Amino acid sequence: MVDWFKIASKLGKRVRISLIMHGLWAAVLWLVMFGGEPLYAGDQVNVGTVQLKAKVLGVKFPVRLYYRTPIERVKLSRFGSWHMPVVKQTKKSMLESMQESAAATGTDFFEEKYPLVVISHGLGGSDWTHYVLVADLVAAGFIVAAPKHPYDLLRVGKIKQALARPQEFSAAIDVILKDELFASVIDTNRIGAFGYSLGGYTVLAAAGGVAKFERVVEYCKLPASDPALCRYVKKPIGAKKSISYISGNDKRIKTIVVAAPFGVIFSDLTEIKQPVLLYRVVDDKLLLYPNHAEHIHKLLPISHDYELIEDRTHYSFLTPFTKRVSIKPGIDFDNSKRMTFLKTINEQIIQFFKKTL
Repeated sequence: MVDWFKIASKLGKRVRISLIMHGLWAAVLWLVMFGGEPLYAGDQVNVGTVQLKAKVLGVKFPVRLYYRTPIERVKLSRFGSWHMPVVKQTKKSMLESMQESAAATGTDFFEEKYPLVVISHGLGGSDWTHYVLVADLVAAGFIVAAPKHPYDLLRVGKIKQALARPQEFSAAIDVILKDELFASVIDTNRIGAFGYSLGGYTVLAAAGGVAKFERVVEYCKLPASDPALCRYVKKPIGAKKSISYISGNDKRIKTIVVAAPFGVIFSDLTEIKQPVLLYRVVDDKLLLYPNHAEHIHKLLPISHDYELIEDRTHYSFLTPFTKRVSIKPGIDFDNSKRMTFLKTINEQIIQFFKKTL
């Protein structure tokens, strides 16, 4: 068992500063996006959402579930600055709407079993960061879960929460499968994981990858390391180099998709036996080649799908931003091009999940 509190106590001041700065970026991102714009609706299906709560290290965090609902959208629901075409429901209202639909149409949502895809967002992200992928997955017949990692929105602000991401990912699955309503409709043998950037690290570590933080320390000493990643890591983390590692062993994860992942942290991926679809952005200026996606590619023990993404940036997998956003994730290329890219890449991801789940 990993001692998360012991890990936290060994981390140095400069790394805490680094994570605080990344957290401030998340806060700025949240504050500047106030314009409110309608967002894509995955082939015009009616997407419903219910929020559950999970708990890790004494801290509760939301786990948002998305599914196809019979309720017609009468207005757009607000998430941050976006007006999204989803129907916010409680579990009670969801159950009532599904029962009414079954009586009217003869098709009962609760008589089927659905595959589940759990999404781990990148640093500074949230449970709506990958909504375009969510909507496409729901349209394709999946239930989707998106935990909101608590440190990323400064809800906790403590280093141990940032290190607990793999635990949070598994806790999200726990709370879903323990929920009487959703446990009855999810096929527990068909659970997939999608992770973007730091979320890529999250899902691989949750599935059995060995992540060692001293690897990041040593890497950031090199002249050719990632400036964006290492700018605050000037000294080794803590006084000792024998920092504990993080590794999960969640066998419920049957297949994995990782996009532009944070990967230098991994020392061993031999326990990753699931099918993997790995995306590397060729012109990634944030996580530099060959230390992340390429490093993961070389560590994976079995044959896997390795796709190179040309003419895009690290942020291209995100939901399109509102026009008022002028910081880097919002200006890598215009939203119409981003949407075209996402429609293409999402179809690949959906076909991979259908094939491997």
